[in-house]
Amino acid sequence: MDVSGRASAKPRLESGFATALTLGLTAVLMALRLGWIEPANPQIVPKGWAALPFTEVLALGLAVVFGLAWANRGRMCAVLRPNRGRMIGAVALGFVTPIAVFSWVPWIVGGLWLVRGMPALTELNFAGFFWMTGVLAMAAVLWYPVACLIVSGIHGRAVRVAVFTLMFWAGYGAIVLVWGNLKFAL
Repeated sequence: MDVSGRASAKPRLESGFATALTLGLTAVLMALRLGWIEPANPQIVPKGWAALPFTEVLALGLAVVFGLAWANRGRMCAVLRPNRGRMIGAVALGFVTPIAVFSWVPWIVGGLWLVRGMPALTELNFAGFFWMTGVLAMAAVLWYPVACLIVSGIHGRAVRVAVFTLMFWAGYGAIVLVWGNLKFAL
């Protein structure tokens, strides 16, 4: 309720909170990268502070998700209630989930589903098709809470598309930070 006694609008993401959280997460993620991941895998690319842009994108994505969760903490049942927009958002995020980066090109779940799952269906290899469809469905299920937070917490369509895009790039940054940029060996 606001001062006039009317019900207030849906909670919004506060930019100051997201900015502070992004800075803190960037520091923590860079410390983990430099102190733990790089010593365990000395061949990882990018090395050292060259990984900072990927860290910042991942930190911003995490900060937006945490900020939306914090802003909607009192109404999570309403936020997680399924509707068409939330389901489409979850499937879209599941489709573009990066699972590896080869030569700076992300390999996404949906691309693998199109390359491996659909030909399996034409070859009547139902096990391969259902396995790849299951991977796509699992990725969508894992992204469902994030899609719900974005759809219910971001009101402008252009900003919503930008935040969905940010989630893809945050996943890309996470893959590069943990496993690095892999090279094809022919």
